[in-house]
Amino acid sequence: MDRAVASTLSGLALPSGAWFYPGGGWLAPRDYARELLARSGSRFRGGTDVATIERHSGLWRVLDEQRQVIAEAPVLVLANGLGANGLLASGRGEVPWPLTAVRGQISSLATDGHPATLPCPRLPVAGGGYVLPQTGGRLLFGATSQPDDIDPALRDADHRLNLQQLAGLSGGDVEAWSSLPWQGRVGWRAVTSDRLPLIGAVPDLEALDRTSRADQPRFVPRQRDARGGLYVFTGLGSRGITWAALGGQLLASWISGAPCPLEADLRDALDPARYALPRWRSDS
Repeated sequence: MDRAVASTLSGLALPSGAWFYPGGGWLAPRDYARELLARSGSRFRGGTDVATIERHSGLWRVLDEQRQVIAEAPVLVLANGLGANGLLASGRGEVPWPLTAVRGQISSLATDGHPATLPCPRLPVAGGGYVLPQTGGRLLFGATSQPDDIDPALRDADHRLNLQQLAGLSGGDVEAWSSLPWQGRVGWRAVTSDRLPLIGAVPDLEALDRTSRADQPRFVPRQRDARGGLYVFTGLGSRGITWAALGGQLLASWISGAPCPLEADLRDALDPARYALPRWRSDS
């Protein structure tokens, strides 16, 4: 779309034309996760810290700080973002893949009672940053991206950066907005060096040292047997919603032996064992 049409459709004075995705959408990640759990019939237990994992009598166990067993099962999936490396190291030693914490801060404002000049789009708009239509009486926009930054506090400098991105999308005035009572939140993305997720069975590095056949990820030995195994689903970066459903199907095929929903080379590209092979590590 040209600038005039895109601006009319979005409700913002866009600085340029735009691509329009009428079949696209946006949603709240927490609500999406709840819906997936509800549809699966899974029983969810939260609010419990897992300190370590171990293999015992054919079962994978998760334990608390006092080494009390929280739960055990033949199959264990580490789907805990940046915490996956720590649990893997606690149970099996060496960690075969790099995960980087990328800090992000988003900004929001209650729209009631604030200037009419505040940009409130009719559709999500993304470019140098993004802004969402107001929901629950709030405008949400952002976001920053700061690798290896572990500061959990909201920062005025990051709010201002988000405001600058918002102004770039909408043609607004940063100075006119900067004194408003902005809020926000901070989170971290788990990012791999090649920007692709880690989805599949955890490699058995000790067994790998004893084999010469593993020249592709699919041939790397795994920490699993006929009863179950250890799997990982992390490194989704900024695309968790995009990857979640397909990644879940791929992981289910790993665990159950069902047909894989992806072709072999794409499965290799997502396989956590790719970082266990020197050739793949150098390519990444």
